Amino acid sequence: MKQTIKTVNKIILTGLLAMALAFSIIGCGDSPNNTDTAGDGECTVNFNLNGGNIDGNTASIQIPVKKGLTIDNLPNPQKANNTFGGWFTGLNGSGNKFETTTVVTSNMTVFAKWTYSGTDGRTVTFDMDGGNIDGNTVSITVTVQSGATIADLPNPQKANNTFGGWFTERNGGGSAFTTSTQVTTNMTVYAKWTSSATPGPGGDGSLGNTLKITNAQVYTRRWTGEDSVEFSPFNGTFQGLNYILYQDPETNFVVFKSLTDAINGTPSVTLIGGKLNVTLGTPKTSVLYSIDSMMAQYPGITVSPSGAKLFYSQGFYDNADDQNKPVVVSQGDGNDGYVFYYYADKAVNVTGKASQSFTEEDGHTYTYTIDFALNLKAGWNSVISTPTSENSHIMKTGTPSANDRWVLNEIW
Repeated sequence: MKQTIKTVNKIILTGLLAMALAFSIIGCGDSPNNTDTAGDGECTVNFNLNGGNIDGNTASIQIPVKKGLTIDNLPNPQKANNTFGGWFTGLNGSGNKFETTTVVTSNMTVFAKWTYSGTDGRTVTFDMDGGNIDGNTVSITVTVQSGATIADLPNPQKANNTFGGWFTERNGGGSAFTTSTQVTTNMTVYAKWTSSATPGPGGDGSLGNTLKITNAQVYTRRWTGEDSVEFSPFNGTFQGLNYILYQDPETNFVVFKSLTDAINGTPSVTLIGGKLNVTLGTPKTSVLYSIDSMMAQYPGITVSPSGAKLFYSQGFYDNADDQNKPVVVSQGDGNDGYVFYYYADKAVNVTGKASQSFTEEDGHTYTYTIDFALNLKAGWNSVISTPTSENSHIMKTGTPSANDRWVLNEIW
């Protein structure tokens, strides 16, 4: 499916439719003839009383158990003005619960969960905002005495992201919640995440409130057959990548916009010596469009929650008409698969299928279908559009693969 100007129309159509602290895992000591069957090798489970006691003794309790077996009788500690809530792989009830049915396969530490039982208790809910502790994504609620602090805060993780602490608003907004924060009212705090994923093929970069791509190799491509393409590294310098595709919020049409008119701050896109460098801050309010009004015309599309506004880019262009030289992210074989960069002013999910019919220059009418599977976070996101047939794509959030390439797309 050799790319032609008709493919550029498909690109535009796609745009029109688119939118644990102290937890240790150490191998058990195996017997010389260990076959990994229950009873071969001995593990130790360390029960951290986390401020509680058993008969006045506050020291942790170590219980040996044969690998692959369970512990029938778990310690039952107590703590003044607190209710014991069981044992967990993370502090304050985070991670996974350790019970009498839990099979022990490694040395491990579990922690007592305590809930303050006084009449002046205050709750803090830790919303991991897409993160997890030991695979558990459920928010953690800690109850403490009014005016008290929480000495040990949950320490979640998230693929391709770096944890940046807890805040009273999403994405690091509001005030930081730390071990010295006094809890005087019931409240929810949110994990702050900074993407550590490479947002484009090759090079280094980051997503978030700023889309940054550093030293990504750009390629040219040459068609060697009807359905085959050859990529070659581009080593030259190409000036003038000052335009970006965007969705006009009034007409819903995709148009070109200069970077300075579309992006706050000082946007920068350079292609020097074959290496692409991009710095884009947040889009201006004037170029954001309502995803609700955009998707209302496509039955079967679900947008949740409502009210989100978007901006997207499929690449960078040297002028504001169709006869341009865009630098875009092309998938593997170069056949109509692309990576878009979406900015969302708040987290939003878009799911379902959208279809629209178009008539080619030769009079042939075809129906183009997009299957949406977008889980956008607030800030910049990478969205991968992959062909599933000649006239259908699936669009999903994700990290571009090593086979995706930045391509200087010359006019065919």
